[in-house]
Amino acid sequence: DMTATHIVGIMDGAVVAVLRVLWKDNYAKIGRVAVAEHKRGLGLGARLIRFAVEYVTDKGQPRCYLESQSDKVGFYERLGFVAFGEEFMDAGIPHRKMRNY
Repeated sequence: DMTATHIVGIMDGAVVAVLRVLWKDNYAKIGRVAVAEHKRGLGLGARLIRFAVEYVTDKGQPRCYLESQSDKVGFYERLGFVAFGEEFMDAGIPHRKMRNY
């Protein structure tokens, strides 16, 4: 029974991108998405999210949910996610709930 899965992106022998999937009853929650500062702007984050969505779909869970920093909503919208609900604060940063279903 998987409760958490970590996915990493490796470039030049080093981990340069990471995310975590939490397996819920009705969806997979993608979180803790990070790309190394010196590797940003190369599309690695988008590749990682697409891979994660494909991976969880292959495991039988096509419904993905995440909580995006408000200034990153457009990034996730381009990957098929839609914001819903009110903006909320997490660690002093405005966020929006997003899902692809």
